[in-house]
Amino acid sequence: MILALALGVSLVPAAVSRGRDERRDLRVQRARTKEINRLSAVITRYGGAAHLRACGEPLTRLEYQTVLAWQLAVNVSKVGFKYGQAIQHGNPLVLFTPLPRGGWRVQGVHQVRASCRRLPR
Repeated sequence: MILALALGVSLVPAAVSRGRDERRDLRVQRARTKEINRLSAVITRYGGAAHLRACGEPLTRLEYQTVLAWQLAVNVSKVGFKYGQAIQHGNPLVLFTPLPRGGWRVQGVHQVRASCRRLPR
């Protein structure tokens, strides 16, 4: 009996620590969900998915590659994540960068179409 009680008491700190980790993870995931939800509005603000696809290869951070592909209705392989390499090639690009306080920065790089030159640089 005493051994079982001692074992139970010894598990309390680990359970408390695990609970804190889970709570912290939930906060991070809720913030990421808000950020992802804002992406749709940003795409609409800049002319919609079809317009942005026509402006060039979309690029974003690797962890947002799948979400951006879904929002733009393209195969995930069509969304790049290596900014430096893509910029050096000189092809038209649309960069989607998540901002630290939420939201997104959209930038057009090497744009040739008149309607795409209006994208922020």
